[in-house]
Amino acid sequence: MGSGRTRVWRLRVSETVLLAVAAGWSALVLPLGVAFAPTYSGVSVDSVTGVQTSSTATMVEVNGRWVLWYAFAPLVVTAILALLLWTRGAGRGPGAIAWIVTGLLAAFTMLAMMTIGLFILPVTGCLIAVCCVRQAGATHRARVPRPPRP
Repeated sequence: MGSGRTRVWRLRVSETVLLAVAAGWSALVLPLGVAFAPTYSGVSVDSVTGVQTSSTATMVEVNGRWVLWYAFAPLVVTAILALLLWTRGAGRGPGAIAWIVTGLLAAFTMLAMMTIGLFILPVTGCLIAVCCVRQAGATHRARVPRPPRP
């Protein structure tokens, strides 16, 4: 049944939920949004008849299939961040590498805001929140006095 050991969770519940939301959005919503959501629109006017025709297109239709690689980048960043947080343990802050990876995704999101960045924004928000939750937990844990060991 049990080995008598206490199981130590390396991620808090809030961190796990935020990482799961970021991974789910990155794996499902983001690629489907890039492939099927109309993000480009245009209007053409026939010079002879004056009839206006509206059209829409997805990112894949305009930019090609290679744009899907950019759509899966946040999933890779989420996996890297989850691995970094898992290896550091729950009692420590997120670490400089986790903040750098999250900052690079935030910079990519801002640069790509006119195209794919709008789809990446929820993932970026979740990853920033994970780092903030971990940082707050580490700061709180450092302030709590521990009783002396016998």
